[in-house]
Amino acid sequence: LRVSDPRGASDTDTINVVVNGVTNTSPVADAGADFTAYELRTASLGGSADDDDIGDTLTYQWTQLSGPNVTLSNPTQLNASFEAPDVGPAGQAFTFQLQVSDGTASDADTVVVTIEEPPPAVVVSGKVQYVWVPPIGNCFNGLDFGNIERRPVRAATIQLIEVGSGNVIAETVLDDNGDYVFAIVPSLTDYRMRVRAELKNDGSLPNWDVDVRDNTDTASGALPNRALYVLDGATFNSGVVDQTEDLLATDASRSSGPFAVLDAIYEAMLFVVSVDPDAYFGPLDAFWSVNNTLTGATNINAGELSASFYTTDPDGNGIPNPSLFLLGDLNTDTEEYDDHVIVHEWGHYFEDNFSRSDSIGGPHRLGDSIDAR
Repeated sequence: LRVSDPRGASDTDTINVVVNGVTNTSPVADAGADFTAYELRTASLGGSADDDDIGDTLTYQWTQLSGPNVTLSNPTQLNASFEAPDVGPAGQAFTFQLQVSDGTASDADTVVVTIEEPPPAVVVSGKVQYVWVPPIGNCFNGLDFGNIERRPVRAATIQLIEVGSGNVIAETVLDDNGDYVFAIVPSLTDYRMRVRAELKNDGSLPNWDVDVRDNTDTASGALPNRALYVLDGATFNSGVVDQTEDLLATDASRSSGPFAVLDAIYEAMLFVVSVDPDAYFGPLDAFWSVNNTLTGATNINAGELSASFYTTDPDGNGIPNPSLFLLGDLNTDTEEYDDHVIVHEWGHYFEDNFSRSDSIGGPHRLGDSIDAR
């Protein structure tokens, strides 16, 4: 634009006008930061691109510039990948280029991927707890779900299970804080934790063997073979660094029930061991189920119980099988959080194994007038 006045003076100025995108801006490619991956695993390339021109259609192309030749998956996408080869102890660097084009102009960037051998093993550790629900007040008249506690699962068996094969890779016993450590876990493998509702100490004194089972799982056969309760954790990958995997048995899922029963029995056994370190506890099955409800008669397979009780011959075939049967119907009466009931019934088992009694058995409650035996 030129402007002149009558005296002959003038001035000019200019402005650039972009019409229909005639002026093009080059895109900017970013192949991402250099990183390390591990042999015989999938290595992922993640790029990005910027373009100031609205409406431009961008195309992408990954190209390998150095390193042993590999096959790229999705090389025309921002996110590509390749299977890292076996590189040996020394490792190997691979260079890849990402080129971005808008059809008129292009830009390129590179990334260096260092492939190494993974560490052979890592440490996996953690804590296992269960939810315990206290009674309302001190009257044991219902459960106070507003004040739940977390308690450690003590002395139960915990297993490390390989997801692909289902094999038990290792197992140990939880300590009295609910803690565990698996010190040599193969790296970069999918696993899950499994906690078994059992107390096993067969190699030394004190000796015990306690299982918490579902008496209503009749598909498993006779009572001693009924399903053992377990708590399964989520699938996780052991990766290449030490990691923590915690588990919690909850009241909402009722998964805490078997472990609450188990812990009450464990506490009772510890009381005996405190005065008899060489105590030998015979095998004991504790049968608990959400289907165990209070009825007038007893049908163990159906979960119909006249009360929680202890017996040495639940099958009625004369074969000793010391067993506790505990109610589990949350809407009628459930015993998993009633430590006083669990330990009372366990007391009959203790009496049966460590002492003697003339008791004829049968129902007994506070205030009853019954046979003195």
